[in-house]
Amino acid sequence: MKKDKRLFDRLIRMLDLIPIYPRKLTVSEIHKKLCTDGFEVSKRTVERDLIQLSESFGIFNDENLMPRGWCWQKDSPRLNLPALTPEEALTFKLAESHLSGLMPTSIANNLKPYILEAEKVLQRPQLYKGYSNWLSNVQVVHPWQPLIPPEINEATLSSVHLAIFDQKQLDLIYQSRKDPHGHSRTVNPLGLVIRGHITYLVCTIEPFTDVRLLAVHRIHSATVLNVASNRPSDFKLDDYVQSGAFGFSSQSDTKIKLHLKMSRGAAMHLIESPLSTDQKTCDVDEQHIELKASVANTMQLKWWILGLGSNVEVISPPSLREEISHEISEAIKLYN
Repeated sequence: MKKDKRLFDRLIRMLDLIPIYPRKLTVSEIHKKLCTDGFEVSKRTVERDLIQLSESFGIFNDENLMPRGWCWQKDSPRLNLPALTPEEALTFKLAESHLSGLMPTSIANNLKPYILEAEKVLQRPQLYKGYSNWLSNVQVVHPWQPLIPPEINEATLSSVHLAIFDQKQLDLIYQSRKDPHGHSRTVNPLGLVIRGHITYLVCTIEPFTDVRLLAVHRIHSATVLNVASNRPSDFKLDDYVQSGAFGFSSQSDTKIKLHLKMSRGAAMHLIESPLSTDQKTCDVDEQHIELKASVANTMQLKWWILGLGSNVEVISPPSLREEISHEISEAIKLYN
């Protein structure tokens, strides 16, 4: 009986290890993982077990495309014991809606069978009406002009995800705005950042060490190299983002003392959601408020100020006041 239980545990573990297509595991990789988990089994036995399991479950040995290996069929239902609870089903559906862009393609693909199972659970309104209704009662609205996201090649994105996940170099063809034909680059992926509707690959480009941003939709092709990524030892993605790098400015590391005069109505949301931890406000008169805060000197800051139109006046720094004044003057010329 103990031997039968050990066999059952091993077969369940094998089914759990096998990834969803297009990811694959070779027999040797599955055998190694089983041995690491404490199962004493030969590679030949693993081969026989896989063949027998393929007769009852949706797994197959893909020998047509390199690399060869075992995987679950793309839309095959996974072994799921025990069944999902309504709470778990709702969590999977919310993750699909709001986290899909943050997950590696391989992990997102692995979640698909659970998403399908979650949908089946939530399609029982007579049992789980509250859970089923929740998805239609919660929405996320972004405070900017809606834009249609650019198309990203699925295979390219999968390669980018895999390179970041395995910390490998990428050989890619990138078409920048200044280079319509594109050319090959070898990059060291450092992370992904989703800014609005655009996904950026944060990386260094060989042989240089300065951190660059590449819009993923401009990557025409990407191949993961079997070479370890040269990641700067002191690089942290969170610190890089917080530095203001995504404000798109060479001065993003420079903090300025911002001094604004604003209409009271436009300033109210900044009292509730300050620009910085050291922000201070004071009344000028019944219609206006003065605001002071230390902020990164970025293009994002300038776009935000220009978007407020006549509701804001830059008092200082003088250089920023002059930039905003120039932009407004140029805009007035367009309408004259």
